Amino acid sequence: SIICNLMTRLPWWKRINRNDVVKNQLLSAACAVGVVLAFGAPIGGVFFSVDVTTSFYLVDNLWRAFFSSVITYTIVYSVGSSGLVELVYPPFLFVQYSNVQLILFAILGVVSGILSGAFVQMLLYVCKLSKSSPWLMTRKGAYFKALIISALISFTAFPSNFRIFRNDVKYTLEAVSYTHLR
Repeated sequence: SIICNLMTRLPWWKRINRNDVVKNQLLSAACAVGVVLAFGAPIGGVFFSVDVTTSFYLVDNLWRAFFSSVITYTIVYSVGSSGLVELVYPPFLFVQYSNVQLILFAILGVVSGILSGAFVQMLLYVCKLSKSSPWLMTRKGAYFKALIISALISFTAFPSNFRIFRNDVKYTLEAVSYTHLR
């Protein structure tokens, strides 16, 4: 993207440099091509360019970024490399996965998708709830929402660290300090 931006300042590219829409289209495609050159991931390059340039991204740029990414990947792959990262970090040997591992990976993907969908639905519910309640729109309500959300995330992400239903605090502190010493 940096090279593309510098190239638009050359005298024979003045027409592109004057038109902001065309320049943004060119820069979003160049952003996708940069990811392809670095990592050898054409689809990831398109998603990255959409993510990075989302404030001015046009839907028409999607096929342009994808086409330029595929052409770049074809050229890079025909040279015999899968990206510039391969030059710095050589690829590992091809790993053979067993059928059980592949099934577990598929189950993990399905469970992650379901949990992600549930999280999005919960977030939509919280947004609707906060818009419907006038108290939650105040400053105290914002603090309350932040406190509840951080507590929920803490309890779900680190359930073993919160032993609030046990009376032996000394045992818990000794166990935590022992695990850090190991």
